[in-house]
This record gives sequence, structure tokens and C-alpha cells, in this order.
Amino acid sequence: MSIEEGNKLIAEFMNVSKDSYRYKNDLLNYEDSWDWLMPVVEKIAAMDYMNFNLSSFDGAGFYDDDYKHTARGTRIFSKKDKLIDSTWQAVIQFIQWYQKQNP
Repeated sequence: MSIEEGNKLIAEFMNVSKDSYRYKNDLLNYEDSWDWLMPVVEKIAAMDYMNFNLSSFDGAGFYDDDYKHTARGTRIFSKKDKLIDSTWQAVIQFIQWYQKQNP
């Protein structure tokens, strides 16, 4: 998923209008601004899914520096990664999982 696609997925999750200037012109900054990303994390934290395990849905998991993969998920976080990049990826993975649970 491209950054633009991911940011639009997040924007839709956050109920940003598809008619908004930022949405239409790919000016969403969730991938590189904590000011943009933290309200999303806070929304997720306020939901009733805080007990979910990241490795329990497709394509997610937290792994060590060796980028190990398991049958339950793929690497989205390493100590070598920037924290905002890993957080953005985890948010994307959560939203995709959430949409599958709530079609």
C-alpha cells in the first residue's frame, strides 16, 4: 500500500471528508507528523479493541532486528525503524483488520 493510499485509509477512518482540500490533493500527513498520527492512535486506544494482539490479524507483528517472519504475521517494527513509521504501519494494519471485522 502506498503512503497516499494508507493516508486516505486513515483519513476515512477518522471521518475526513473525501471532498476536503487535503484529501483531494494528497496533503494528508499521517506518515510523518505525530500531530496528525496521535489522534488516530488515541481513537484506536479508546475503542474496545485494546486487548487485541497485533499478531492475531493478517500481516502484523512486532519482531526483533533480525526481521524474523512467522506464519502469524510479517515484520512491521524493528529497533532499526523510525518509531513514527512503525506506528503508521501498525495503524494501517489495525484499520484493515477492523474493517474486516466490521464490514
